[in-house]
Amino acid sequence: MKKKSPLGSKKAKKFDLGDIVSWSESKLAKNEQKYGLIVEFLTEKRGGRDIRMATVSLLENGYIQQVPVICLDLISKSKTFEA
Repeated sequence: MKKKSPLGSKKAKKFDLGDIVSWSESKLAKNEQKYGLIVEFLTEKRGGRDIRMATVSLLENGYIQQVPVICLDLISKSKTFEA
């Protein structure tokens, strides 16, 4: 049997470390957007399925939060500078 890829793995390919993203804590609170900077990607098992997660540093206070990648919207791509 072929192993399923983690939920959100396809969408995770659109993001890079350092990207600024937004998400809502609940579908009912669309106007309460949170914003953060992606610092890490990981895979967690939740409800018996692997889920692709992003560790995000909140822009408002620097707290760290794990968010399912499928909930993220891209605000700004990270930029690299060469010395």
